[in-house]
Amino acid sequence: MRQISKYALINIISIIDDAAWNLWGTKERSTLALLGILIGAAAVVSMVSIGSMAERETVRQFEQMGINSFFFQTNVVPLGVGPPVATKKIKLDIDVLLRLRRDVPEISSIGGFRAGFVPVGGSVREPQIGLAAITPEFQDIARLHVINGRHILPIDSNNLIVVLGSKAAERLEQAGHSDKVGSTLRLGSYLFTIVGVFNDPPPGNFFPFDLGGSVYIPLHTGDRVLGERPLDGAIGLFYPNLNLSEAAASASAAITRDDGGVPIQVQSARDLISIFHRQRDGQTKMFTAVAAIALLVGGIGIMNVMLMSVLERRREIGIRAAVGATPADIQVGFIIEAGLLAVTGGGLGIIVGALISATVAAHSGWAFYIPFNAVALSSALSAGVGLLFGSYPAVKASRLSPIEALRAD
Repeated sequence: MRQISKYALINIISIIDDAAWNLWGTKERSTLALLGILIGAAAVVSMVSIGSMAERETVRQFEQMGINSFFFQTNVVPLGVGPPVATKKIKLDIDVLLRLRRDVPEISSIGGFRAGFVPVGGSVREPQIGLAAITPEFQDIARLHVINGRHILPIDSNNLIVVLGSKAAERLEQAGHSDKVGSTLRLGSYLFTIVGVFNDPPPGNFFPFDLGGSVYIPLHTGDRVLGERPLDGAIGLFYPNLNLSEAAASASAAITRDDGGVPIQVQSARDLISIFHRQRDGQTKMFTAVAAIALLVGGIGIMNVMLMSVLERRREIGIRAAVGATPADIQVGFIIEAGLLAVTGGGLGIIVGALISATVAAHSGWAFYIPFNAVALSSALSAGVGLLFGSYPAVKASRLSPIEALRAD
């Protein structure tokens, strides 16, 4: 038994060696077929990996904000798109937040905000900067901590004071405006005193404005700068160790009562993560389908190479059949050639896909990650394509008549 196994292993190695040399003999044509598999495999790995990294980054952001956090928005239009347009019958104001805090025992903290743009320097021709009018609670919930100066305090309700986001401070300094605590900054028609600078906040998807790139003023002061209008939204925290779905439902019901029967959906961070997971699953299926199409195109290239090889090597096939090679032996040889093309292309595709993913991760500031299922899926699809599209040329070669094959030029 050991002797038979030894001879079988030697035979397989010999077949693989012959297949490699046959492919090397037509390296230009083989390279083109290999590129099709490489592109398909790279697409599978890069698409699945990039999607997984984006998912992990989003989950990490939500976890930094707090898994027990929640948010709701009413009349928000993202900055840069246009001014907020109030939704009919919904009037989210500070009184609503106070009633929520009182009537929903699951809420430990809640803060509201208005957002907009304001010219710096008092002239409409001056560059504009993102402005957020906030309640004091907003700062802690959003993880905004000062690196210099102080926060906005409850006693600052109507004061002309401003706290700068970290990126906003840099832009103001580059534009020639002072970003020092204690100096003044004109926003619109009002002269504000800078009382603090926030650190770089954790990135998050809760807000329709850039946390680091905005400047912050007290909520009621915002009535003068942004005009009197409802809040754009609110963020809050539930007490830990609660059923967050039930807590969100309680808050949503309370808001509905407060706003004349118009329902507002309250979403917790855990709900958003769950939604993102479902979206990610759908995207993965779509990406895989697109990449599978690319692999099928590569498989057609392999089949073309193998069919050309069968035509060019008819005399060799006839000689092998005449000296005792069985149809199965001939089939195995051609399938191994197709397999080598597919496996080599798939392996190189995995490397290229990993490099693409690493580049995207480095550019986006994400943690580099390649899920095992991306590599496994790419390998399986590549091997499957090689077996599928190499089978027909192999069967065709095995069915050649030895006499007719030997007559071939």
